[in-house]
Amino acid sequence: MNLIMKRIPFYIFTIFLFWSCSKNQEFSGSMYSINMDNYIKQFCNNNDSKAKEKLIKLHYVELNQVIDFYKNRNYKSVWVNEQTTTPLFNVALSLLRSSMCFGLDTTMYATRVIARASQHLSERDFVSAKNMNKVVIEMLTTHSLILFLNHLQAGIFRPDSAIYDNMIIPKTDSITYYLEKSIQMKDFSIAVKALSPKNPHYIEIQKALTAYLAIANITNEKYPVPYFAKDSSGCKKGAEKMLIVHGYLKKDISQPIEKKELVPALVKFQTDFGLRNRGFFDTLTVETLRNSTFDLYRKACITLQRIRWSNITDKNYLLVNIPSFSVQIVEENEIAITHKIVCGKPDHETPELNSRISHFVLYPEWNVPHKISTKELLPLIQANPKYLEKHNYEIINGKNEVVDPSKIRWKRFNEKNFPYRIRQSSGEGNSLGIIKFYFNNQYGVYLHDTPSKTLFNLNYRAFSHGCMRVQNPFEFAKTLLEYNKGMLHFSKEKLMEMNRYEQQRKFDKYRKDVKSKKLQDEMIEVKKMNQDVLDVKKSTFFISRLLPIYIRYFTAYVNDKKKLQFYPDLYHKDISLIDSFNKAVKSFILVN
Repeated sequence: MNLIMKRIPFYIFTIFLFWSCSKNQEFSGSMYSINMDNYIKQFCNNNDSKAKEKLIKLHYVELNQVIDFYKNRNYKSVWVNEQTTTPLFNVALSLLRSSMCFGLDTTMYATRVIARASQHLSERDFVSAKNMNKVVIEMLTTHSLILFLNHLQAGIFRPDSAIYDNMIIPKTDSITYYLEKSIQMKDFSIAVKALSPKNPHYIEIQKALTAYLAIANITNEKYPVPYFAKDSSGCKKGAEKMLIVHGYLKKDISQPIEKKELVPALVKFQTDFGLRNRGFFDTLTVETLRNSTFDLYRKACITLQRIRWSNITDKNYLLVNIPSFSVQIVEENEIAITHKIVCGKPDHETPELNSRISHFVLYPEWNVPHKISTKELLPLIQANPKYLEKHNYEIINGKNEVVDPSKIRWKRFNEKNFPYRIRQSSGEGNSLGIIKFYFNNQYGVYLHDTPSKTLFNLNYRAFSHGCMRVQNPFEFAKTLLEYNKGMLHFSKEKLMEMNRYEQQRKFDKYRKDVKSKKLQDEMIEVKKMNQDVLDVKKSTFFISRLLPIYIRYFTAYVNDKKKLQFYPDLYHKDISLIDSFNKAVKSFILVN
């Protein structure tokens, strides 16, 4: 009886296969004598709406792709022959078993069922009630591969965010085409590369995830870590246990953990996770400690999912990643330069968006948003009217005229009735710094300089009202101007590989002050920018090669050592997405 129960999962899928195929056939005794290839043909031709409906309810939504795949190959089987499984079957099963390396769950692809079925094959080449394992292997392997490739291309569920309106929608013909091409070439990396996102962030994260899974102990083990203010003793004990789970404290500690051991371990944990690394149990540290290693793996899953949805197909673009506090310049599908940024506080989120960098301005004025004017500046002005003069603020009325602040009765205004606009004059004390980068968006955010340079020394940098402050903004601007002229920012070896080395040498000569009128003309904008900064001259520089900018929210990212690093869920966006991901995974599990 136990043996029968164990083997029931083998046949759940094939019950529906046989039901469809035998609809117009006489099922004689226990034997259904039909060649495997003929069986496949009959199944594909006789698959009516009722059978399809039953399979779709079981989430076998790629049924049409399975049928198209076999029709295109004249119904020839791939994974089994007269004697046993083919060599290609083992390669396919290995790929499905490695699905976690792509941020996908092996349980969705029935790998255990397929593997167990392959251990109970008969040498007979016909299909019978006692010999259904060949059917299980053949049809379920094909379906699982097609399902895997669909997920690899577009993820396992659809997003509801407007950011992902242009996400990739899988095309049935491309999935089956690349699967067949991989079979013919005996190389499944052909389909994997063709259907995976091409941008370097996906490639780097996927490689780093593979390396992480090879050494990490992925487990759901976790312990309660209460907030320090509510239960300081419980917080410390829970944190100690979770630091052991994450490998920051040794498991064999028999004595109570002393402060001299706990604090360095906590600081290292905070540093690795992009938190304020001060050794304190602040809110984000506690929330991050609560994650099991499996929870962290899920962060990588949803990050790869977000990238699949993003559909970034440009070769040259800027990518701002909010949780890692960084902006990266991508050139020719390679990450060329990374700059630190300061992003929005949790109560002033930096939005995700798609746009294009159009120009930047030296010595910009700051038109203070109404919310900041009334909630933050107005109380300071009411307490000290000289605050405006000290910080170079002007008051603008509804007619766009500058108003004398000494003639305004400040005490009569509040958040609801403030009729003025506040503008900060340009200069080094300006909150935007000396340079501001523009890209059209509905949120009124942008990249800019800042007088608060010390913030870039911090590990945690969520301090702005939503805009992004850039470290070394003039290097950033110089890169944009050089990009505008076709320059690339890579090593000699990389440039030679790209056949762009001679072009690079031309710019290197300019940098050595070679007296060439042609070279000076090409890079004159860089010289002008430098001179205008020295002259304190307000000026605008346009980027004729409009550079796409994508602002994203990836809590798993690759650090400068090419290792997978997890960052704080600043805006608590991961929670609902991980829940949706887990539900989607369960919906695809038929048997395993």
